[in-house]
Amino acid sequence: MEITQLKHLRTKYKLLRVWRRILAVLFPERCPYCNKVIEFEEASCEACAKGLFRDPLKKNASGGYPCVSAVPYNDPYKNGIWGLKFSDSVQFAPQLARVMAKAIEKSYRTDEIDVLTFIPLHPKRQRERGYNQSELLARELSYLLEIPLESLLVKTKNNPPQHETEAANRHENVKGVYEVKDKASVTGKRILLIDDIITTGSTLGEAAKMLALAGAEQVFCATFACVVAKTT
Repeated sequence: MEITQLKHLRTKYKLLRVWRRILAVLFPERCPYCNKVIEFEEASCEACAKGLFRDPLKKNASGGYPCVSAVPYNDPYKNGIWGLKFSDSVQFAPQLARVMAKAIEKSYRTDEIDVLTFIPLHPKRQRERGYNQSELLARELSYLLEIPLESLLVKTKNNPPQHETEAANRHENVKGVYEVKDKASVTGKRILLIDDIITTGSTLGEAAKMLALAGAEQVFCATFACVVAKTT
């Protein structure tokens, strides 16, 4: 990253932290997983922290693109994602991103990543929700990891949500739904692709494939949570 670009990113984050500190006086931060009041910039309460910041979970997205996740998708940590994704709890994004950042730093050489991007929502879906949870996580990670953030992908088809689709049909459900906005911004780049959850890996795999076809040198993936197969 260029020095001027890095300085700009650091300045924006400093100003954002000041604003958040002021807000925290009026509206105390809460644990994303159990809703207890916590101190400013803590990732969680003490009880919920016991399962955080452990060894990252690793799983390949479809097509073999590597993905690292911070936690398994189970209680209490799935509460944080559901709050962010479906309950307008956008204040959880910085807390979840701090946990993701540790997992990413343990797994990838972040100084070798050129740009950070995210799985887009279809414009209709984003208007309905008002925000894209993966973009919120990516924006926080851009500050924490000091990697430039760019919106590289667009979703052109409003397909059924993956969580409402049978696992066996999820690969077909996302086929052809993403396009790269500008090939010149992708060509030769090493890209970190962000999403909230990896289940079958179909969504990340399809998006990563489009980036690779557009000329990306490498595509890595990261999510907050990973659905882990149950063992008997």
